[in-house]
Amino acid sequence: MKDPELFGVDHYRPKGRFGHLIATYSNLFYCCNPCNRRKGAYWPPHGKDQTHFIPNPCDHEMFKHLRFNGPVVEAKSPAGKIAEEILDLNDPEAVAYRKFVLDCLGTYEEKRSKLEQTQVEVTRLRDSRAIPQMDADSALATIQEDLVRVKANLNRLTGRTA
Repeated sequence: MKDPELFGVDHYRPKGRFGHLIATYSNLFYCCNPCNRRKGAYWPPHGKDQTHFIPNPCDHEMFKHLRFNGPVVEAKSPAGKIAEEILDLNDPEAVAYRKFVLDCLGTYEEKRSKLEQTQVEVTRLRDSRAIPQMDADSALATIQEDLVRVKANLNRLTGRTA
């Protein structure tokens, strides 16, 4: 999901009400465009800013407000409930996408595990001279290439870079 069209910068405090913060770093954060559009100019009603806010990942510990239960986002606080509702965090398309990612992660984790087990077994067979060294080395090279690809796919799905 590195498509630049999917993400952008959000102004936590809306530009229309907080024009003086339009280029203030602490008012900007990385956000998916659907959430940015849904949040729009939302700002808590006067006097309700302690409970009716949308948590800002730069200022709030998100796990205090929201958590994943499988592909579904659950609110853990009043602010989490506001975020869930305003950002429509459980719209069917988002939940379906999260299910897809979880399925992919499971598939790749299973592949990684099987490749690592096979790598151990081929090494054992090579070391015990049950299979020729050249055949084992060839098989181990192929397994290593597959492991690199599978780990890269896992990193891509989880957003890790290494």
